[in-house]
Amino acid sequence: MTFYFENGKSASNITELKKELKGMSAGEFSKHVNKEKNDFANWIENSLGDKETAKRVSKEKSKAGLLKALEKPKTVKKVTKKPTTKTTPKKVVKKVTKKPVVKEEKTEPQEEMTKKIKQELTEQPIRKHVHKTPVSYVSTEQPNKFILKEFLMGALFGLLLGLMLMAMIARLGY
Repeated sequence: MTFYFENGKSASNITELKKELKGMSAGEFSKHVNKEKNDFANWIENSLGDKETAKRVSKEKSKAGLLKALEKPKTVKKVTKKPTTKTTPKKVVKKVTKKPVVKEEKTEPQEEMTKKIKQELTEQPIRKHVHKTPVSYVSTEQPNKFILKEFLMGALFGLLLGLMLMAMIARLGY
């Protein structure tokens, strides 16, 4: 799913989000991230399905902190040692130099990304877009259509309210 910003730009992945964040004003940033909400964390968890990144992003309240939280954690490497001696049939012991064996362990975001790619390859939908709390400027529709719909609903509501007030004033005889 795509995240639409108030300025009309959009992001459909973490890389595009980071690019837009770098050029975003402090005012627009505070509309998306404040004490009450973090639209970016909600979008990452609900649309992209990356709970680990969303958890890191939800803790940040500054643009610099959020950009840092969007960086992928470095891969953890584990070093194990092989036995240092080998025995030949003549019972001669040769010493072999120690060569560490490096094993890479996948971190949780990598495992989630691997699952997501496998799922895309099998052409299964990843997840439908669900918001726990409604956010007026995050929508899967085109921004202009969304704004037009909201404008028309507001105009209709204002017209009905005006007609009701006019009827009440007419009854009171003013």
